[in-house]
Amino acid sequence: MKENNMKENNIKQKNIKSKSLLVLITIMSLFLSACGKKEWPNAILDQDRITISSLVGEIKNDTFIATIDFVNGINNVASLTLKLEAFEDCRTCPFQPTISKIYELRDKDFSQKGSVITLLYPNVNGKKAYKWQIIMENDYSTIEKLVSKVFILNPKTK
Repeated sequence: MKENNMKENNIKQKNIKSKSLLVLITIMSLFLSACGKKEWPNAILDQDRITISSLVGEIKNDTFIATIDFVNGINNVASLTLKLEAFEDCRTCPFQPTISKIYELRDKDFSQKGSVITLLYPNVNGKKAYKWQIIMENDYSTIEKLVSKVFILNPKTK
């Protein structure tokens, strides 16, 4: 009986040693496979820089609509920010946006069709004039964001 217990203990010790060795080999292989330099790919400025051909803003049914037509880099857009400021008399005053909305690709107020992105911002007063601007963040952090000029949208008169 004592011999059987000793054999069982030897077998258990061998199993523990082999399992420990297997775990050690697995951990070491993970460390070794992680060696080396791993980086994100570098941006190619001519291909990855965001460029646009037109940027149009309008108000329809109290919704501000910005339409952006891209020449290049539409697939590298990480996010877009719309900045709005309603104003009455001072067209030459500095732009001080009171509304700032960041749009991401899954937002309900964001849509893309081909090379055109449309942004919607509801609940604006269609009887007021607005200064507005779009800022586009590139997926590649080494490429600076694209900041549009400040546009003025006059109210429609009927």
